[in-house]
Amino acid sequence: MPLDISIGGRAGAITVPTTYVWSTEDAAIGRRAAQLTSRWVTGPFDFKVLEGVSHWIPEQVPDKLAAYILERDQERVAGDLTGASPRSTSSVWARRSILHAIRRCASK
Repeated sequence: MPLDISIGGRAGAITVPTTYVWSTEDAAIGRRAAQLTSRWVTGPFDFKVLEGVSHWIPEQVPDKLAAYILERDQERVAGDLTGASPRSTSSVWARRSILHAIRRCASK
């Protein structure tokens, strides 16, 4: 169900580790707007910049995007091994789905 913002409601803060991948040639989202999203994140926030890439990051540099996702995932796995966060079946499924989608995109 889509979030209904017409009544002024807000989603809660993002509490999970978040990586925002922005590109310098993005015609849709400016750097300031992208950086200001960190206001909505209370968990660890990492802002990555890709030079010379357009808004279509997965299509243009799927390997770099996959590397950023795997980097964040490795941090999460390290936390799991130290007991910092529980590992659920849904997070394992989500990780596999993301990696599968990136590999499909990269193979095109």
